[in-house]
Amino acid sequence: MRSAWKVIFDTMKVFLLFVGCTVLFYFGLKWLDENYEGYHQYDVPSGGAVKVFNPSGTPVNDAPTSDSLSSRFFQFIRDGE
Repeated sequence: MRSAWKVIFDTMKVFLLFVGCTVLFYFGLKWLDENYEGYHQYDVPSGGAVKVFNPSGTPVNDAPTSDSLSSRFFQFIRDGE
């Protein structure tokens, strides 16, 4: 009978450890969510931001001047993107 109580006690310790870790994880995620709630990733940048996107139709030094389907496909294969 003594070993049965020991097994029950050990089981309860593991269960409480699991519940404690789960609660800690849950409130950690809630804290992260609250901190990043006001963060707007897609706002217009301010300061010395540089535009890095080049719309097709305006040539760049190493960009192909033709926007044909085959040239775009081969550029895709060559660059691996």
